[in-house]
Amino acid sequence: MTLEEAARLSYYQEIAELNNQHGVLMVQHIESKRVFVKKILTTYDVGVFRYLQMNPIPHTPRVYEAVEDNNTLIVIEEYINGTSLDTLLNTRGTLTEQEVRFIASQICSILSDFENATPPLVHRDIKPSNIILSDYMEVTLLDMDAAKHQNDIEYQDTQLIGTFGYAAPEQYGFGPSDIRTDIYAVGVLMNVMLTGKFPNEKVAGGKLGGIIRKCTQMDAKDRYQTADELRQAMMSKVKEENKVEVRIEQPREKTGKQAGWALPGFRGHNAFVRIASGVGYFLLILGCVNMPVENRDARGIAIYKIMSFVSILSSVLVFCNYRDVWRFLGIDRIRSGFWRLCVAAIAASIAFYIGVAILMLLEGDIG
Repeated sequence: MTLEEAARLSYYQEIAELNNQHGVLMVQHIESKRVFVKKILTTYDVGVFRYLQMNPIPHTPRVYEAVEDNNTLIVIEEYINGTSLDTLLNTRGTLTEQEVRFIASQICSILSDFENATPPLVHRDIKPSNIILSDYMEVTLLDMDAAKHQNDIEYQDTQLIGTFGYAAPEQYGFGPSDIRTDIYAVGVLMNVMLTGKFPNEKVAGGKLGGIIRKCTQMDAKDRYQTADELRQAMMSKVKEENKVEVRIEQPREKTGKQAGWALPGFRGHNAFVRIASGVGYFLLILGCVNMPVENRDARGIAIYKIMSFVSILSSVLVFCNYRDVWRFLGIDRIRSGFWRLCVAAIAASIAFYIGVAILMLLEGDIG
């Protein structure tokens, strides 16, 4: 540990023990007063935490510090408030198929981001206690302590890591871990949510039973090969959906940088949304071009119309998380969907008024 690293860690004051056996503490930054989680790990892959520190993955705790010291890793990460799935299951026993699909589809979305990491990440410890649910049933996947980068040239895992019942056969030395290892755990998790039992005790029936059986095949080649494939299978099994279930199960529109340079409204495959968005952008351009402008020369009129268009478009792009601007502004760290939209709306308004201020500066009305 360097002096600089020690100085940064000294700003985090320990305030409570969360799990003394595993070295997990609640800490508070002495200046910002924000609360974080501090972990002291003896078994870890420092490359995973360094990667997550530089490349945060949505719906996983954000890593702020990852410092090695005397064969341990000290991690400072985001504190996630909510109810663990383990607590929910202990209270209710089992969940409905709709709830299970909703939770499992969100986990698949997170695992899809893991697959797209460079190199891909494998969690290796998906279980109820590592899943936090918000008031709106939004999922956050915790505990990257057992995670590793996928290595396609490995013959088998070098360490036996995982939780009994949820760990795939390859985690016990029968092969290397990859995304299919996490798919196995998701299958077990779905079965536990539906029946309260592991698949070797009782496999769920109904529409999800066949999916669970495929997820939990002994040979990884016989499972779903990607998280998106599993998600699509869950959708295709549901032939008659009510409105709530359809909304839950539809593939999420790509957001942020995942959507490339496509404008909001053109990032999904819904034809109606694309047409409506195209009409909206056309009307915006038409309105700005034809807006009445008085007491200005030709140059002033052009500047006024262009900046008006830029101001309105900027507010739309900010509100719709264009090019992952929410992550830059810290909006993605807000767990409540309602408050996230409220803050996004405020940020969009600020973007609009910044454009207005620039317009006034260019015209010489202020400054």
